[in-house]
Amino acid sequence: MSQPDSSAPSPILRVPPEILSEILGRVPDVFPPWHGLCSPLILGLVCSYWRSVAISTPSLWSSLRIESHSAPNHMHQLLALWLERSAPLPLSFEFGVSASDDSPGFQSIFDVFLSQRARWRHASISTPRDYFGRIIGPLPRLESLEIHPSEYNIRHVLKGASAPLLTRVVLGEQVVVKSLVHDLPWAQLTHVYGKCFYRYELGILFRMAHNLVRCRVHILAIHGEDHDESEELTGPFTMPFLRHLTLISHRNAERRWLSNTLRRGPIRTLTLPVLQVLRVCSFDVVAADLEHLRDFLPVLDTLEIDPIDGPLENDMFEIISQGAAPRFARIFFGERVFIWSIKLPWAQLTHLHAECFYPTEILKVFYVAPNLVSCNICVVNNREVGQPAPVVMAHLRSLTLVSHSGPGPDDEFRWLSGVLHSGLTLPSLEVLRILYAPFEINSAELGCLRSVLFRSECKLHKLWLSPSTEFLQAEAKAALPHFAEVIQLDDSNESLIEHDES
Repeated sequence: MSQPDSSAPSPILRVPPEILSEILGRVPDVFPPWHGLCSPLILGLVCSYWRSVAISTPSLWSSLRIESHSAPNHMHQLLALWLERSAPLPLSFEFGVSASDDSPGFQSIFDVFLSQRARWRHASISTPRDYFGRIIGPLPRLESLEIHPSEYNIRHVLKGASAPLLTRVVLGEQVVVKSLVHDLPWAQLTHVYGKCFYRYELGILFRMAHNLVRCRVHILAIHGEDHDESEELTGPFTMPFLRHLTLISHRNAERRWLSNTLRRGPIRTLTLPVLQVLRVCSFDVVAADLEHLRDFLPVLDTLEIDPIDGPLENDMFEIISQGAAPRFARIFFGERVFIWSIKLPWAQLTHLHAECFYPTEILKVFYVAPNLVSCNICVVNNREVGQPAPVVMAHLRSLTLVSHSGPGPDDEFRWLSGVLHSGLTLPSLEVLRILYAPFEINSAELGCLRSVLFRSECKLHKLWLSPSTEFLQAEAKAALPHFAEVIQLDDSNESLIEHDES
């Protein structure tokens, strides 16, 4: 047998430069650091060929993050290097300087960024307020701006600057919306994320940014803060393009802020003709609050209810009556929602996400929502016994079951056999994902899984099982020989549901 030629180049060195450049250009994080394993500089240390290709790949250097607490001594040289290698692409950057770290050195670094403002595409700026007043002049490529001043009373953001492509703005906690009324191009904004809004500031936002598509705000509603109840700020308002609206409790808000916000101020007079997704994340959510949201229902597709502290009130009440929301198909339940107290048009639901369900609650949902297509649930065992009635989920194609993070690895909290019971049939199932940590799937639970899959006669395409163990690697394929080719052992236990922050 001939020996391999040791002088032949490694396969990775035979990748054409244009292909390698495409690969390397996808490596960096949104805002990569200047140093460390996540820095683009690390790619130049692999070999001379990689270094040459990396240097000539502008997209690899078109984003960066500068933070005062971790800035290297040679900031100016590194910044010049980044700007030179990224030209002529647009720039995306995070620039963060705390008030205590502010110095002429960081101000001169910001001046370098200002000299490149014609290339700004995504800018996230967390600095003392004086920095923002220096953003003057045209910003022809700017699409997204995040404003995080370290002090109140910031003024003159984008003073005299034109930003014709700016559509997304994030307003930090220290931003007072009233002080920016004449600074931002509100009418062209489509996405606004506010970290701290008073009720009356919602009125300012709805009055000026009438082309919003997505709005996500943390409400700081406190007693007596509605000092301006003029018609200009209380409406009525019509947001003809708003499809996603998220209302979240600010950590310092009064407990009943949601009730007060829905009864008074701009939300009370708001018309949303195309609203698709409504998310409410509050300290308390009660039936009386949800009554004020009924006018949003005719076009609603997705409803998310996420009480922050305390369960949804236990008295039975109807959130959406039959026929009131004909397009309603997706529901998200936060951790403290008690589903026994909720009436919904369950039969029209196709997608369900829940952050804390008992097996008995899952079985109830399967009985009342037979048309589910996708179901993602964090499960905690309530140790209830009893033989559940048979149920067939004829349309369910994707099922994700994840252990709730509450209990420790005590056998009394094992829940898998309670969900995959002897009466469950899933004939259309294509994707099944089970993240069982901190438990290990044992032989009895594999038996329950096998019974459900064989009884269902489904054509499973993907089966994820976690945590991966030597036992599971050997036993899963032996117990499920017909599905051996689609079994994937997954060690990750990442968050079940991720929210879009854009």
